[in-house]
Amino acid sequence: MNESEVESVEELPQEKPKLEKPSITVSVPMRATIEDILRAVRIVMDKGGNVRYSQISAMFGSTKSDRKLLGRALSAASAFGLFEPHKGKAPYVLSNDGARLLTISEEQQKSMLLSKFLGFAGYKDILIAMRNNEKKSLKKQTITDMWMNITGGKIGTRQYYTQTFASVGKWCGALTDSGQTCILASEAEKLLSEFLKGGEIKPDVAIKPIQPIAEEKALIATEITQCPVCSKPNLLMSDKYLDKVPTKGGTILILERTFQCQGCSNKFTRIIKEMVPSPD
Repeated sequence: MNESEVESVEELPQEKPKLEKPSITVSVPMRATIEDILRAVRIVMDKGGNVRYSQISAMFGSTKSDRKLLGRALSAASAFGLFEPHKGKAPYVLSNDGARLLTISEEQQKSMLLSKFLGFAGYKDILIAMRNNEKKSLKKQTITDMWMNITGGKIGTRQYYTQTFASVGKWCGALTDSGQTCILASEAEKLLSEFLKGGEIKPDVAIKPIQPIAEEKALIATEITQCPVCSKPNLLMSDKYLDKVPTKGGTILILERTFQCQGCSNKFTRIIKEMVPSPD
């Protein structure tokens, strides 16, 4: 072996040690925006709160991409506890939190999702890194790279994880998103620190559970809402009174409205609010 061959061997780069996966089991990060998640929960509610995937796939769209998006949105909602624990081909069943999410104000919705976001196991390492950073922030590229230590996946998949993290976190007030960087909000940092010390993350806004009080059984025709399955406007509806909220301008009635399509016979429900003005 001549001298040049010896030098060539010595200059070969050392093989980098492989990163070991965490020894503990963590939840897999999600791939759906907050809009997708809320839409999926609404669709399950519309179909009665207990459905199989095949019963609602057409309601999210007809293409293969639409079906994948629905599946991801349902998985994300399940990870946040908005559905009961789900396995295999079992039906998706709204949890108490999932049903309640659709009956409360947007402020209360964000408070509920904030606690679930900060307590989600798959986000723990990312949130701790943000908290420990001097500027309480991480670049999105750094977040994307960090998923490799949690769950692996190709770069495109990990970018989806970051998109969901930013979308849900921004909506619930946990962070701000500058486009390239996510910054942990000060209030979220306080809640996170308490949680890491062994405390619980509880919504700041008290959420009153809604109990059915009375029911109108009469079915009346409506031409306002179209069927979410077949898009036909021939619907019958019945209202169940749930609660009322006094306001300066009158009283807001919270109703559970059940629709039955006369075209395809499907039933679905929605929580609606109707204002009853105060007498002059």
